[in-house]
Amino acid sequence: MTVQLGDLEGSGPLLEARVVGCAARPGAKKLVEPTKVTAMIDTGASVTVVKDTLVEALGLEPVGRVLVSTAGHQVECFEYAVRLVFQKGVEFNVRALALPMRGQSIECLVGR
Repeated sequence: MTVQLGDLEGSGPLLEARVVGCAARPGAKKLVEPTKVTAMIDTGASVTVVKDTLVEALGLEPVGRVLVSTAGHQVECFEYAVRLVFQKGVEFNVRALALPMRGQSIECLVGR
């Protein structure tokens, strides 16, 4: 897949993606359309992360918990089943962690 990215030097490898929940809470409002987000590709990241407010808006139930090592400590995070949809019909089902991502201009970090 070849994707035309914007200003790599100024803003990084950003692209438009759509996120669809795969495991909604019972009784949660079903979203007809996938949610459009700004995503950043991070080849050094070992996981995919979505903004915590996004999983709340999608009404998703956690499918697991993982310990994430950060600078100096470990944090337990919930894991969610989501589908990432990119240009030209490219899509992947992934398990993504939900984190606050405060101060970021993205809603999704796409890891390996």
